[in-house]
Amino acid sequence: QKLTAILRSQAGEQQREILFGFRKAEARDGRFYINDRPTYLRGTHFGGDFPLTGYPSTEEREWEKIFGICREWGLNFIRFHSYCPPEAAFAAADRLGIYLQVECAMWNTFQEGNGMEEVLWEETERILKSFGHHPSFVMLSPSNEPGGEWAPVLAQWYRKCKEEEKNYSGERLYTRQ
Repeated sequence: QKLTAILRSQAGEQQREILFGFRKAEARDGRFYINDRPTYLRGTHFGGDFPLTGYPSTEEREWEKIFGICREWGLNFIRFHSYCPPEAAFAAADRLGIYLQVECAMWNTFQEGNGMEEVLWEETERILKSFGHHPSFVMLSPSNEPGGEWAPVLAQWYRKCKEEEKNYSGERLYTRQ
């Protein structure tokens, strides 16, 4: 779907179009479901390897090429290991039907009171506000290989994500590890 928002004031006019979609992602009975249909997620790990540039492309056509190759090999899911891709990746994934797992890029020691839970939540909010409207965005992970007494901190992060989900379009799955 496409939403067009127009802001008119004495200072002028601004217009923005946002593409979005509706889908329900859930895990139950040991299986993934998208829109209540059992869905097998066959995917790959993408660690942000961009040896020629050192950074991910912000061009949709580049992501369409990457995701097109994935589809040719029968993949429908990509885990972005320890990072969040740019807007262009989400837009291309939406068009090509690729599901994405984004990670908050935190290889930290988590302990109650050490401040990392605030940093994690700030990053989570930025990701959800920026990309939460994309139907391709089906999973979010807080960290990769967390250290310290991470279990209670990430359990609280999970609960907070589920509580705040109503403020962002679409349900998604969250992992605590």
